[in-house]
Amino acid sequence: MSAAVDKVLAVLESFGQVKRVGAEYVTQCQAHDDHDPSLNLKEGVDGRALLKCRAGCAVKDIVAALGLTMADLFPSKAEAPKHNGLGPCVAEYLYQTIHGKLAYKSCRFQFPGSRKKTFLLFRPDGKGGWIANLEGVERVPFGLRELMAASPDETIFILEGEKLVLLAREKLGIVATTNPGGAGGSNLWKTPAFCKAVKGKNVVLVPDNDQPGEKHMATIAASIVDVAKSIKVVRLPLKNEGDDLEQWLAASGTREQLMALVEAAPLYGTEAAQPDEPETITLSTVEPRRIGWLWFARFPSGEMVVITGRPGVGKGLLLCYIVSRYTTGRPMHGDRVALPAGHVLWISMEDAHDTSLVPRLLAAGADLSRVHAWNLTKPLSLPVDADRIVAELKRLACTVLIIDPAPTLLDKDHSSNNDANVRQSFAALSAACRELGCTMILVRHTNKRTLGDAMDRGGGSIGWTGMARVEFMLGRRPVEEGATVADTHESVVTLATVKNNLGKWAPSLNLAIVEAGESARMEIIGETEATADDLCAPDKPRTALKTGTAEDLIRRILADGQWHRQREVMAAADDIEIGEKTVKRAKKTLPVQSEQRSDGWWWRLTQGDRPKTLSLCPPDPVGETVPLPSYNNEYLDGQRVIGPQGHPCPSGGQAVDNAALDASFNGSASAQTSLPLDGDDEVLS
Repeated sequence: MSAAVDKVLAVLESFGQVKRVGAEYVTQCQAHDDHDPSLNLKEGVDGRALLKCRAGCAVKDIVAALGLTMADLFPSKAEAPKHNGLGPCVAEYLYQTIHGKLAYKSCRFQFPGSRKKTFLLFRPDGKGGWIANLEGVERVPFGLRELMAASPDETIFILEGEKLVLLAREKLGIVATTNPGGAGGSNLWKTPAFCKAVKGKNVVLVPDNDQPGEKHMATIAASIVDVAKSIKVVRLPLKNEGDDLEQWLAASGTREQLMALVEAAPLYGTEAAQPDEPETITLSTVEPRRIGWLWFARFPSGEMVVITGRPGVGKGLLLCYIVSRYTTGRPMHGDRVALPAGHVLWISMEDAHDTSLVPRLLAAGADLSRVHAWNLTKPLSLPVDADRIVAELKRLACTVLIIDPAPTLLDKDHSSNNDANVRQSFAALSAACRELGCTMILVRHTNKRTLGDAMDRGGGSIGWTGMARVEFMLGRRPVEEGATVADTHESVVTLATVKNNLGKWAPSLNLAIVEAGESARMEIIGETEATADDLCAPDKPRTALKTGTAEDLIRRILADGQWHRQREVMAAADDIEIGEKTVKRAKKTLPVQSEQRSDGWWWRLTQGDRPKTLSLCPPDPVGETVPLPSYNNEYLDGQRVIGPQGHPCPSGGQAVDNAALDASFNGSASAQTSLPLDGDDEVLS
């Protein structure tokens, strides 16, 4: 990581939590009122720090909000590369046809001391020069003539890269080949020229020690399985991820050791052929199976369950509650009978084992000897590694599998926004879990939409909801008329059903997040009538309360009728934790004149017609009275006075007539009413 990225990352961490997702870092953007992390940081090819806000904030605004300069995003002169472009050509590899005619060449471009390398392919121009493309040229394997000249009993080794092929020939005396383009050229082995080169031969595939290398060789094996005499995959005993044959030879690897590994390796694709089975099943031959439940009407045994919720809402604590009950043989809430204590496999892609998982599980009372977490130093992705997960489930006899968050487990070729990709990624794992009777719990975040029902609020494709047999939404209920603390308190969340294909919907539950030493745990309060759609509804009353507070703030600062800087208003709002968007929304309801000058925007309060006001109440018909909602929060003693520009909503829900409303807008002190504060509001002096 470059010094520039290190510097920016340190500043971001000083503002709050930063999560690493692949090669990027994700956190909240300081240039706008960001509730869902939308700022991405990654390293550019030249070492610069690349910042991108998915909400559209300009880089210069982000940098200013962080207290940095644009120069801080770039590496120092000593750190920056001295050259631009591809670098010099450091190696050329010639590809010949079976008759020895030059077909094309692969060139490696690389700066001295740099790990980055670029390969380009060139074809002869017929005049002694080269053209940088392979238009009209048939691709052939590297060292094709040697392959075709090898005896039928000779073993052919397929490696990743021409450099390794030449090393293998020189150091080990074996017949080896590869394709141009490294791991990116796997599909060439489906073409006639490549298949013909290994037809009837004993083939050994030697992958590099990384995920792309494994996938590369898996694709080759599947491509040549019908033409090769035999196929074996040999994995060299390599120490570090990304190592290959070169490092193995440097560690004193020998031909004898390699041949011993080949001898011990199992044959690929040589399972006994099974008789063809009919492609249809007569349903009269299928025995009905009764659904078992890990948690009755909520978590079915052997099926897939998806939990959707915003970051930080308590999904991990809910999982710890479930795990603690299951691993200690205690019944879930509402269940009369407890299942025997079982084992759980937890694949956590975000939470550290020592600082998050273990403290939370201990606080929940789980039996840690029955909880097994995936070692994150072992790279894992789906669908390619489904068999590895299944092997661990069988080895540990686990009957609950948790993947949190599930979308991060998809490999780079499978998008969480693509329905088919999502289903393909989990198809094999889901089938295996069903066979093992293992409940698979997938966790994902919500998207940034503010409208739509619960099924539309999950992040990624609707395929996540479609393939799950049961889905839940975990969230905080919006503030409503007559709300109690069980609905509005920040430490109380609701678990509601989004779909259930296997039985009746279980009642929604209110759950409390309580302190437990230096950690926290989740306790169930009881049932609630809130639905998943309620959890996704726009929080209009809370938004209106904050907007009213912002209106009061603007009136107080601009009360003298003079021009004031916009930044002065924003700074005052920030002091009481009101976001810029809320202030601008409040400004639109007031007779505020704005003017752009050379030093920024200026505001002043003018006299004018009664502005449109964001109201908590429905429009009032002329000559009629309107019942107004009440807001009660027994946990807060402070009250905020709604001034003339705020809609006077009396507590208790009594009606007011139009005269009272007009009096309030005309500044009558007698029309001012008080509104109990919500937990997110501040008392203004």
